Amino acid sequence: MLRLPKSLRKELRKPFGELHKSVNLIEKSLQKQLQEEKLIIAIGDVTSMNLFESGIQPQICIVDNLTKREPIEHNLDHTKNIKYVDNPAGVLTEEFIEVCIESINEASNKNPLIIQVNGEEDLAVIPCVINSPKDAFILYGQPNEGVVLVKVNEVNVLTKECIVTALLRLMETNSYASISITDITNVAGVSRMAYYRNYKSKDDILINHLIDREKLLLNELHGESANDLCGMIMIISGFFQENALVIKAIYDAGLGNRLTDMLGERIYNYFPVAIEEKAGKYAVQFYVGAVLAVFKRWFDNGMVESVEEISDILCRLINVKGAADFLVFPRV
Repeated sequence: MLRLPKSLRKELRKPFGELHKSVNLIEKSLQKQLQEEKLIIAIGDVTSMNLFESGIQPQICIVDNLTKREPIEHNLDHTKNIKYVDNPAGVLTEEFIEVCIESINEASNKNPLIIQVNGEEDLAVIPCVINSPKDAFILYGQPNEGVVLVKVNEVNVLTKECIVTALLRLMETNSYASISITDITNVAGVSRMAYYRNYKSKDDILINHLIDREKLLLNELHGESANDLCGMIMIISGFFQENALVIKAIYDAGLGNRLTDMLGERIYNYFPVAIEEKAGKYAVQFYVGAVLAVFKRWFDNGMVESVEEISDILCRLINVKGAADFLVFPRV
């Protein structure tokens, strides 16, 4: 069971997609979606009824006989294909997530279905967005404001975040090699289809996550605090400490060479080379290889030294004056 933290409840009150005052304002887009036999999911009794009144029949309606916590009769009778599921307020049960995944895989224009929730369906948008195909539309009501249209191809970053978070959680208690794709999808609450739409393998999750994190590193390197070699080493040391779990898994997966190549390329692009001869290019690889070798030993020893201590060790090992012969440090 996934329980929504109080810290996120306020965030989820914000629209996931486009807010429209009325379903009528997007009727043409919805009709086109149905004509092309692309998925439409309606979440909520009022939203479902408003769509039917406008002549739009979603392939999936998710209802709980409530609106603003008050009883309501939706009177949906367009299909006998009804799935019943329990889901208390403020949570997503594994059963509810599974029913959503099954329904997304089964529903079509000719096979519409209703998910009847005993409890509340307020969080249904999360598993629906994560597991729907990239051309799906999801609609849900925004109290006293209108209807929200979520175009899944514009928010599939949520799927990736769930998968990455699931892998990192599993790695806290399991070896990387022992974690299966099924383990990841179960913890993330995503279907295998949704998983393979975003990643080819576990290694892809790690490398792509590290690339995203590395973009933050480059932003820091372009700040005033990285205007000399020791300042750069301090920032990189902090980056490695913050991402130790992922980087260790990358080494465990035999992908250390990818990490070396990636960091070497980024650092080389960051530093203008003072001399154009070959030695300038080799200098970057020399320093990157040396720094990563020290970091690897730092990991293996349990990172007992602080960021400041390991950075100081590296600065004393590296000939800073020699590095200045090859590298020009950008000034901001």
